[in-house]
Amino acid sequence: MQGGSLQGWHAPEITGNRYTGVGNWSTQDIAEYLQTGGNHRSVASGPMAEAVTHSLQYLSTADLHAIGVYLKSMPGSDRQAPAALAASDSTMTLGHTLFMQNCGACHRSSGQGVTGMVSSLADSAGVRAPDPANMLSTILIGSRGAMTQSNPTGAAMPNFSWKLTDGDIAAISTYIRNSWGNAAAPVSADEVRKARNSLGARAAVGIAQNK
Repeated sequence: MQGGSLQGWHAPEITGNRYTGVGNWSTQDIAEYLQTGGNHRSVASGPMAEAVTHSLQYLSTADLHAIGVYLKSMPGSDRQAPAALAASDSTMTLGHTLFMQNCGACHRSSGQGVTGMVSSLADSAGVRAPDPANMLSTILIGSRGAMTQSNPTGAAMPNFSWKLTDGDIAAISTYIRNSWGNAAAPVSADEVRKARNSLGARAAVGIAQNK
């Protein structure tokens, strides 16, 4: 229940921990997410989108609420929030600029996203996960949200691997992980490089991909 990494994705903690779990989610938040593929906090993507599309959306409302009650009852890890990086930090400054240029139109300057369509990045346990794999995978190869009866198309995010260097993606990720109520370890360019190679994502235009 405390999360784990597999095939380039990170299954986040789903316990009552308020920092990296679902402690800040209501039972209704959880039920809505599992049934529709998204809520005002997050949108399912990657393997989780597949689980919602092919399985979880078909559970009864009562069963979905029961799952929510159970998950929130689990004490989970003792992970606590570190101090967030200062907005004046050079990486944060660069990350803010790059975020506004590339991400702000959909995720908004407040990080709130669009309910059920574009994930909120603000006060997000997923954003604060100890492993930033989901964020890096989404930026590098893109993703599509769950397709459900209430959302038959599933919104998609394009990949930015062709446009952003490893350093750019590291700065954006670090900025997101330390803004809007989030606080988490910074992401390094080396972590992005390894993720890019592992995922087979293309190199940024004009940048030779390191092997």
